[in-house]
Amino acid sequence: MTTTERLASVAREYLSEADAAAWTALLRPGARLVRGDGDGGRDGDRGRDGGPVAARLGGVPRLPADAGWPRWEGHGPLGFVASVDCAAAAEAGALDIAWPKDGTLLFFLYGEAELIDIDKPEAQAGARVVYVPADAEAVECEVPEQIEVLPEVPLSAVAIATEPGEYHRAVRDAFPVEADETRRFAKRPVNERRFVRALEAALDVPDVRHQLGGWAIAMQGDVEDEAAVTALGGGSAPPDQIGAEARRWVLLAQFDTDEEAGLEWGETATAYWMIRREDLAAGRFDRALFTMQCC
Repeated sequence: MTTTERLASVAREYLSEADAAAWTALLRPGARLVRGDGDGGRDGDRGRDGGPVAARLGGVPRLPADAGWPRWEGHGPLGFVASVDCAAAAEAGALDIAWPKDGTLLFFLYGEAELIDIDKPEAQAGARVVYVPADAEAVECEVPEQIEVLPEVPLSAVAIATEPGEYHRAVRDAFPVEADETRRFAKRPVNERRFVRALEAALDVPDVRHQLGGWAIAMQGDVEDEAAVTALGGGSAPPDQIGAEARRWVLLAQFDTDEEAGLEWGETATAYWMIRREDLAAGRFDRALFTMQCC
């Protein structure tokens, strides 16, 4: 049984027919990145599920020969987090975003990631997504002396269904409440404890949550809202404007605290790279925005 089928079954068991249909319509496909059993090599490596390695944490990135190592002016070089083989990731299953057909995505992040405040758009220089086309002449970069090279960890991609979370804006849109109960935590059928507990069991979310596409696994509030705040110049924008902007943003990738891989950001933090759908379709990865949440 697929995750979509499991989640739909839970919805039918605990919700009315209409509510189950409305909630199931919110499900979005994603790709979970899991440890591979390969040796980390670049040729013929396979993940533990037999599929190709779709991503690698750490290691040394391969950039076009004329490209320099990403830096944050006034702070220093960015650390290298992960690389994603776009074609291999797509093999796991169709995403509902304009995922690149080939090439490689490289994710960089400044070591003191807590400095990248969503209310300070200029701080986005501390995070970077670099797209390397499949036909580019890419070489391993010379690593700046300030940067620690993390051990390379191969990951394979597994297709999953993702849900937005019980208090997400998408849920509030799909299950409106009375005008005097529009607060975020107003009671909705999908907030019932029995349904939420059954859903958590069906999702079987791992302790370390690396993911491409789908709904982000948020540690706090809506990740899309945080991207919207940054895109609008900081926290002074009115709520309605933030909401409209937030609906334009989707998850590109999230990388969780992973002690085994040397990825440690504060207290069990998760790093998210968000992008507008139209920018993703146009390959404008320089417009991706970063945010981080801690539990």
